[in-house]
Amino acid sequence: LCLSKGLAAPVGTVLLGPKDFIKEAHRYRKMLGGGMRQAGVLAAAGIVAVEEMMGRLSEDHVRAKRLAERLELLPDITLDLSTVQTNMIYFHVSEAASVAERMAEQGVLCNALGPQTIRLVTHYHIADNDVEKAAEVIQEVLSRCNSERPVHA
Repeated sequence: LCLSKGLAAPVGTVLLGPKDFIKEAHRYRKMLGGGMRQAGVLAAAGIVAVEEMMGRLSEDHVRAKRLAERLELLPDITLDLSTVQTNMIYFHVSEAASVAERMAEQGVLCNALGPQTIRLVTHYHIADNDVEKAAEVIQEVLSRCNSERPVHA
């Protein structure tokens, strides 16, 4: 269970399993130099993540779905709504890196995962109005990119 993905913890992962499995994992962690002092401070953030943040994950999923539904309507985006099951949205555009850069200039951060794939993630710090703003920015960026493309005769 990754505590920093959607649960708003700064870092951390919880490994679950039978006692023998955990014992073996602990041994490997030590062999690879794992371990840290002051782990209690991070553990406290992990406890908050599990006890308080897990219950609100569904809000992130709803926001992601709403954003995906808006993006699916844009002519320059290819998006399969059935793949939006969590807080992550993957969609395809031409020139993803350029689109991602222009989105960032407008305050919408994303990852260009390849020449045509962009990933957006909703999380604890994304509110309903942020979803609307992101949809507007993406539409504007794509519109601007299209108007700047040379027209071939």
